[in-house]
Amino acid sequence: MISTYPRIQNFRFHRLTQANVRMHFLLCFFLYLFQCLFLCPQVFANASVCSSLYSINQSQTTDTRSISQNVYNHLTPVEQVHIKKWFVFEKYHEFPLYGFNDILFLSDGHQAEKNLITDREHQFIVSSDFNKYPGIQVMADNNKLPFADNSFDFILMNRGLCICHGGTSCGGIQTQKEHMLNFIEQIVRIINKKRSSLGIFTGYSYKNQFAHLSPKLWQQAISEAKLKYPNLQFAILNSHLSTQVDSEFMGFAISTNQWEKVSTQIKRIHPEL
Repeated sequence: MISTYPRIQNFRFHRLTQANVRMHFLLCFFLYLFQCLFLCPQVFANASVCSSLYSINQSQTTDTRSISQNVYNHLTPVEQVHIKKWFVFEKYHEFPLYGFNDILFLSDGHQAEKNLITDREHQFIVSSDFNKYPGIQVMADNNKLPFADNSFDFILMNRGLCICHGGTSCGGIQTQKEHMLNFIEQIVRIINKKRSSLGIFTGYSYKNQFAHLSPKLWQQAISEAKLKYPNLQFAILNSHLSTQVDSEFMGFAISTNQWEKVSTQIKRIHPEL
C-alpha cells in the first residue's frame, strides 16, 4: 500500500512534546521577567507591565522637530533685519493688522487717538502709556506690565527705546542691561506663545552721553534672551538713520514663529519695511 504521506528522507524533525512546550514557555517567561527587572526595576512597584517602557508619557512628549529647531535657534546668531524705510514706523497705525487678534501698543502716547486700519469688531486692541494721554486705555509701567501671560499676539512700541531723557528711554527703561533684560522678559511673558505672535520695539539713540552705550547693551541683552528662550526668535533691527542719531540700531523684534524669518514676518505687515 502506498502511504498517503510520502516519507521524506535525509531530514529529521524534532517533535515538541508537551513537556518541551512547557519548558519553552517557562524559559521565555523567565527571560521576559529578567528583562523587565533589568530594564524596568520599578515595574512591580508601579503595578504595570514591562511594556510601559515603550509607552509615551503624554505630559513629557516633545516634538522632535521642535527640539531640532530650538537647537538651531540656540546655535545661530541673532538675526539682523535691515529696515529699508525706518520712518514707516511713524505711521504704524496705518499698518493692516488683520492677521492678529489681540493687539497692544506700548508707549502709544499721542498716537492713541488715531484710527487703526484693521477689523476692530473682531480684535481686542489696547493702547497703553505711563502718561495719561487722550485715547490711552491703560496706564502701564513698561518695567512691570499689568497684563496676563500670553495676552497679545501683536505688540508694538514705537520710539519707546529712544534715549532722549538722560539715561532713561522714552518708554521708561533705564540704560542698564538688567533693566533691558527685565523688559524683554515682560514681553516674553505677555506675548501669546500659543500661536504665531510678533513683537516690534523701536527707538533711536540720539547723540548724548548714553547714545553709544544703549545699542551695545540692547544687543547684549537680546543675545542673552535668545539663549534663555530658544523656542522664540529674536532679531535686531538696523537702518540707515539720520545724522542726528549715533547708531544704526533702531530696535528689536520677538517672534513665537520658529519656522519663518523675522524679516519675512515684518515685511508681511508692511512691504516698505
